[in-house]
Amino acid sequence: MKLFSYLKKGDFFLFLFVLLLAGAIFLFLFRPDTEKKDCVIMKNNAIIKTVSLSDGSSQEFTVTGDYTLTVEIQGERVRVKESDCPNKVCVASGWIANPGQTILCAPNQVIIQIISNQEGEVDGVAY
Repeated sequence: MKLFSYLKKGDFFLFLFVLLLAGAIFLFLFRPDTEKKDCVIMKNNAIIKTVSLSDGSSQEFTVTGDYTLTVEIQGERVRVKESDCPNKVCVASGWIANPGQTILCAPNQVIIQIISNQEGEVDGVAY
């Protein structure tokens, strides 16, 4: 305990200050970036609507063409709620929420895709 007898009260405050400063610098340099996700709706390879999913709002709208789709957005997930297309594969796709996921309605030539401002994680590697 001879070491602590040489230290004064101010030394402990200085040590605590330096420790807190180092922690703040570490958090600033290695903080996680916030991800911004958007839902992009394309018809005939042209973007007809882009909706931000980062705000967490809920909305519903229709996409018309040869057939009518009802697209529902809840928070950060998207689905085709209803469609009058023949096979309804787009409705059966269910909810999508991760960047890179896609819903396709081939008869109506509509693509609904989630994109992000960050690189996606690798989910597999093929050789």
